[in-house]
Formats: sequence, C-alpha cells, structure tokens
Amino acid sequence: MLVKEENMDIAKISKGCKERGLDELFKLLSPLARNAIRIDTQAKNDDDIAVGASKFGGLPDLPDGLSWPSNENGALSFVAQINFAEASKFDIDSLMPKSGMLYLFYDRNLRIWGYDPADKNGFAVIFSDVNNGLLSRRRAESLEGENSTFNARLLSFENEINLPNLQSSIVPFSKISEAEWEAYHEVIESSWQAKENKLLGHSDNVQDGMELECELIANGLSCGDGSAYHHPRIAEFEKNVAQWQLLLQIDSDDEGDMDWDGEGRVYLWIKRDDLAARDFSKTWLILQTS
Repeated sequence: MLVKEENMDIAKISKGCKERGLDELFKLLSPLARNAIRIDTQAKNDDDIAVGASKFGGLPDLPDGLSWPSNENGALSFVAQINFAEASKFDIDSLMPKSGMLYLFYDRNLRIWGYDPADKNGFAVIFSDVNNGLLSRRRAESLEGENSTFNARLLSFENEINLPNLQSSIVPFSKISEAEWEAYHEVIESSWQAKENKLLGHSDNVQDGMELECELIANGLSCGDGSAYHHPRIAEFEKNVAQWQLLLQIDSDDEGDMDWDGEGRVYLWIKRDDLAARDFSKTWLILQTS
C-alpha cells in the first residue's frame, strides 16, 4: 500500500501565513477555497478488486455495447474508473453524479500534453450511467507495446479543502509581490511536493495554471508557441477561466508503473456547466511534468 503523505490543511496554511506576515495574501486566497475528494490508492491483484469498484489500472469494467476506445495507434490504455456511487458520498457540494461510472483512457505511445486541440485523439473520457450489475471486466485484444495495462490500484476517498496554487489562472497574479510569492511557497512547499490524487478541488500544478489554457483550447487555439495568449479576444477568454473545474488529478506512482514522464501529473478539466449537465464529452486532459 502506498504511504499516505500528509497534505497541509487550511489551518496550517493560515498559521504559516500569519508567521510570515502574509495575512493579506491568505485573505485573498481563502475565499477561493474549494472542497476536494482525496484519493488514496492500494496495490491489488486486479482479480481481487470487485467489478465496478473505483480503481486505477488493471482492466476496465465496461457495460455491454460500450466499445474500448482507440485511435490510429490502436486501443488506448485504461487509466482509471471512478464509481460515482462511491465517490459522491464525499462530494459536499453535490457537483458530481450520484451514480454511474467515469472512465479514462490514454494513448501512452502518443503521450499527448494537452496544449493543442489536436491532442483530443490521445485520450478518451467516457461516462456511463449503467449500474454495477450490468458491467463486465473487459480486455482489449489490440493493446500492444507501450499501450499495455497499468498495475491495478484500489481507490478509497476522503474529504479535504484546497486553496488554489498561486500559478492558478483564477488567482490575481498582479496583486502578489515577489516577496509574498517566495514566502508563501515556504508555507506550502511540503504540501505541493506531496503525492496526491483527487477529485474536484484545486489542481496541484507542476507548471503554470491550466484554466486559461483549457479555455483557449476549447476555442480552437493551440497553446504550443504562446501566441494564443496574445489573441485579440484574450480578455474575453480570461473572463471564462473560473468556469473550469478540476475533475480528476492523477499523480505519478513511485511504487507502480503509472509514471507520467517521471514525476508528472495528469489533470482532467471540465466546465462547471458541463459537469452540471453530466456532459463529459468536452472534458480536457493536460499532462504536466517538472
């Protein structure tokens, strides 16, 4: 079983800010706090995980009639399935469905980063409202090479509260001085370095904020060369960043084989309106590494 690392809670962050004279910065960030669902993982033989249980890796439990997603490289690797009947018990804000399954697949050969609209064919997010009794464990016949299966991890959930990372697109960067930035980093460094998988809340960014990137991509713009951030409509796009909600964050697993380019993280983002409508077709994946 993976060792559970302690993530700094709001009270500790408040205390650390006060000790460093960052009261005003904490006042700026605290209204942006969000409820999150921490995911802890336990290594298991896939055969010992019940059909329909939330898990990373192994083989997916799919309803009849749902095809295994693929692209020009063949079948995608199965990454995760989240049983909302399990996870929604910890969803304080009732943002997620109360039942159904969320599936994530990824092309490990293509290894997309999510900065270009064309990256859409490198992953697949599927929502199914079929209940456990109609699911069966499935194997993809064409899964070869890098696109092989990950080791299975059984998931468990608990509540926590997140403050946004200072690189988040929703944080007013211009109001934070360099000295405040450096002092605040000392407060949250242990939290930032801790391994964490989660649903909802705020992303633990390895690089820059992703909300604006998601909005630009949703409008058909590539963020590969930075030109999208100087688009004539950039002010309009910036107004929409608060609509983007972290749906799922998956960290690299030091003890397993789910490493995202070493020490990276995979993030799934969704617009709040789409989440409320249970429309996961526009969910966007971003990979960040140090």
